[in-house]
Amino acid sequence: WQSSLLEVALPVGFMLILVLIKTLTDKYDAPNVDYSCGQTLDQYATTVGQFMDPNGAAGCVEEPDTCESTHFYRGGYELGYVEAPEVAYPLYAFTVADESPAWSALEEDYFENPSMPLGMMVARMATVRANLAIAPKSRGDSTTVSEVRDFYTYVLMQVGDFTSPYDADANLTDNVLYFEDEHALEEYVKDRDYDDDDYAAGKIALAIVFDEANSGTNQWDYAIRTNYTEASAGEQAQPTVACLYGGGEPWGSEDCPFKYNAPDTTLKLDEVRPPASAHLFGYAATGFLTLQHLVDQYVLRLVSGNKDFKLQASVSLFPIAAYDSDNFSDAIQDFLGIFFMLAFLFPVSRMIRSLVLEKEMKLKEGMMMMGLRVEVFYASWFITFMIQMTLVDVFLMLVSTSSIFTFSEPGLIFLWYFAFSLAIVCFCFLVATFFSRSKTAATLGSILFFACFFPYYSVEDPSFAFETKTAVCLLAPSCFSLGSAVVSKLESSQLGVQYDNTYDMENGFTFAQCITMLFVDAAIYGVLAWYLDQVLPSEYGTQKPFYFVLLPSYWCGDGTAGDSYGKSELDRPLMG
Repeated sequence: WQSSLLEVALPVGFMLILVLIKTLTDKYDAPNVDYSCGQTLDQYATTVGQFMDPNGAAGCVEEPDTCESTHFYRGGYELGYVEAPEVAYPLYAFTVADESPAWSALEEDYFENPSMPLGMMVARMATVRANLAIAPKSRGDSTTVSEVRDFYTYVLMQVGDFTSPYDADANLTDNVLYFEDEHALEEYVKDRDYDDDDYAAGKIALAIVFDEANSGTNQWDYAIRTNYTEASAGEQAQPTVACLYGGGEPWGSEDCPFKYNAPDTTLKLDEVRPPASAHLFGYAATGFLTLQHLVDQYVLRLVSGNKDFKLQASVSLFPIAAYDSDNFSDAIQDFLGIFFMLAFLFPVSRMIRSLVLEKEMKLKEGMMMMGLRVEVFYASWFITFMIQMTLVDVFLMLVSTSSIFTFSEPGLIFLWYFAFSLAIVCFCFLVATFFSRSKTAATLGSILFFACFFPYYSVEDPSFAFETKTAVCLLAPSCFSLGSAVVSKLESSQLGVQYDNTYDMENGFTFAQCITMLFVDAAIYGVLAWYLDQVLPSEYGTQKPFYFVLLPSYWCGDGTAGDSYGKSELDRPLMG
């Protein structure tokens, strides 16, 4: 009875650890915030005085009046905050590729333009021998190729008029390269020596690829490809072609204390909480917005016929509505699943051992010889295990809904636990069919159960398709972990799992799909356990051929107790 008590108490004990972690989380109320403080004003100031006016563009440096929560302003957007002097203040609205005198007057003493002009960007790229690439998607479209060449010439003129502050004699046009098509561009970066820091031809920092370019029909379709460099300890080691800020004096001589990349195009917005401002700075500080401004201004000049047209664009964080949240999801989301795996590890080991032990001690065969039907044998174990696991589920539900999942519907949380417990029991029956030694089965079965959890980490990102996550859900531990990410996300938003949001997509998955797949897993594991127990070679009993389910004699036999073939051995004469 001590072991049975431990099987019930251990999962509850792990849940109490989560309760402790939950008490350490921070809660905050985020007010309505409008970050577009300079959007309606002329942000292209011509003097420092205009720029620094509280109602001017620099007003976006200040915390918006509507933002009353200090924790939210810093904590909620800490991933988007750049330490001085790289971008000395968190600009939440700024102009794109702004060449106004106000910026140059402020850069040395205050902060740098989060979206620097094309000339400055290429000048910094040149110091680390990085290039801007321009190419048509394919060389087969003569119209597009011709238009792209014209655009390339336009870029050379824009860059050629700029004098590098780092090397006055530098010819920046050398750092703008034209490729015949996208394939040629990709072959360039695939060169066997491209990874060398001193690659003579220069590396590609950014690229503009035109899928379609036709000024006659005003059809333009282009892609901006940015260099992705993963920051290590918040820094990108020089030389790197991805860094446009920092870099020491002279620029490019020191490591780059910079951590932004252009966001993944597969990124899905979180419907529960707004994204960090890192996404905004990722588009700005990597040069993406500068190139978008470059192409769009060129196209608008062609359309308007005004060669001097200047596109004055600005960008800001989108206003958000007030919401309540905490950081429980951030703190425990990646570990919630593994907590439950550890909690159920001992019960899984015990259940597998119990099933195999009866087979190892020939108790099962003895009862079969005395007339016990095989389905009755399995039903007895199944009911025993489910009573025990249901008791665990009840305790887990009571503890978790009173202290962890306080906003969620208790009935749904219990159903979630129950579906997982059912899948676990069927999993144990399946694993037991492969072993004849209880200790070996208990050890390897526990390892297999734990291993089935780790595929979760390969698909946890919200960018993975719903169908991909559903496929991974064929492994019950991974499926339960995907569900735990949904539950923790909803709980952090102080919405919780409710009957009206079970089909809402969170982290690229739904709570309803998690429950459904856990029941599907239980059915699959159960059917496989029944079938394999009949056909796998074993020293215990007589096994059926693998095609026995296709034999009419199996389904239409007399079904006498103790029958291993569809006809009872007890009906056969002992002699003659």
